Amino acid sequence: HITFSYCPIFFLQLFTLHGFINNHYVPLVFCLLPDKKQETYFKVLSVITTKCNEYDLILIPKSIVIDFEIAIHNAVKLSWYRKIQELGLIDDYKKNNWLKHTFGLMYLNPEDVSDCFVFDLISDMPDNHQYTQYTDYLLETYIHENSKFPPKIWACMTESLCLTTNNCESFHSHFNQQFYKSHPNISEDNTLTTYERKLKKISY
Repeated sequence: HITFSYCPIFFLQLFTLHGFINNHYVPLVFCLLPDKKQETYFKVLSVITTKCNEYDLILIPKSIVIDFEIAIHNAVKLSWYRKIQELGLIDDYKKNNWLKHTFGLMYLNPEDVSDCFVFDLISDMPDNHQYTQYTDYLLETYIHENSKFPPKIWACMTESLCLTTNNCESFHSHFNQQFYKSHPNISEDNTLTTYERKLKKISY
């Protein structure tokens, strides 16, 4: 997970790795990075792997969730909601659960999205031209296998992903609150020590 606002001056981002240990998400690694270049991320992962080897730790995660995946799901949700606004269906969205149920497609496995959309949602859709326009938009842009954004890109937003997102964002929110201004200057006396201490305070 990444935060930019409270990264120290001279760095672009605070990059953190969190692990799921005993049913808790624990921040494990903190990296101050100067940019967002691919080679920088590779170097970080290489250093982490090397450090693990030094301590006889085998780094083989069963699954990995990154900001990119989270951003995709958030972008899809926003796109669908904007289409609902565009079609003048906001009141229906607030009062009618059918529109809300379409967002549940994101929690399905990609191979199940199309059948659920056709047999469960379309079959129960209110008889309304605007609803038809909305479902046509979803089908042509997100549901069909040849669509611009097929289900394999955005589907399967599991409960685990939601929980991971919430925990990481919560950590960074608490961490950011430790500072009175954004981009603290670690070149000042004791600022780097303070930065490290506040990281530890939030971590434990």
